[in-house]
Amino acid sequence: MKFNSDVNGFQNEIDICKMLNNKCLKDLDPMYNAFITDLYGNLCSNDLIKCKIDHDLKKYDIVISVNDIKKYVSIKKGVKNSVHVEPVFKFTN
Repeated sequence: MKFNSDVNGFQNEIDICKMLNNKCLKDLDPMYNAFITDLYGNLCSNDLIKCKIDHDLKKYDIVISVNDIKKYVSIKKGVKNSVHVEPVFKFTN
């Protein structure tokens, strides 16, 4: 998948959700397959992935669910070589 610098951060979240939602692991692009595998560990190729955008403006942007296990993911997008750091306690309840 080619990086598109013309897509804003909100559209990027929508695009990622579309690539993941209602797809089995085996049907994902290799980049997304690796992402989900890194996030969840060992999954079956037929495991169904659900993905939705959280519109409540929390620290995370999307919720990914596989086998009823939810992961909360913050999506970052940019074209500059920089790092943004926040304390871990801001991400945990």
